[in-house]
Parts: sequence; structure tokens; C-alpha cells
Amino acid sequence: MLDIINTNNLREQLLYELNHSKPETLEIVYYFMQTLKKSFKEKGETKGEHYLAKFAGSIDEESAIEIMDCIDNEFNRIEGEW
Repeated sequence: MLDIINTNNLREQLLYELNHSKPETLEIVYYFMQTLKKSFKEKGETKGEHYLAKFAGSIDEESAIEIMDCIDNEFNRIEGEW
């Protein structure tokens, strides 16, 4: 998701919002960030790792090919404009 968003602009916007927030809001945001950081540590996610990366390699090759063929067949049958 952050690939799409300019992270510098996002950081600037967040800082602007925080600088113009009430102390109560800052406290809520702080505790929310602590919860997020704890959640990422518990899941073993590291900086830059995609949240689905932990599933890489969990499907055997035969099953993966079957799934890809099924998706390909179903999407090739869709008619009309999107």
C-alpha cells in the first residue's frame, strides 16, 4: 500500500495532523502506535516485509498450478466490459 503513497507526503500530513491535535487525541494515537508495533513484533514481521510473505512456499507446486489454471480459466470466461 505504501508503494502507491508518497511516504514523505504521508509523513508530513501525519505530523501536521498531530501538531494540530488535542492532547487527548495524541494520547490515543500514541497507544495505537504502540499496539501496532507490538502486533508486528508478535507476528515476526520485519520492516519492509509484506504481510503475506509468511505464506510464501506454503502451497506445493502441483496445487499452485491447479489454482493458477482455475483462476485463468474462470477469468478468461468473463465477458463484457469491466
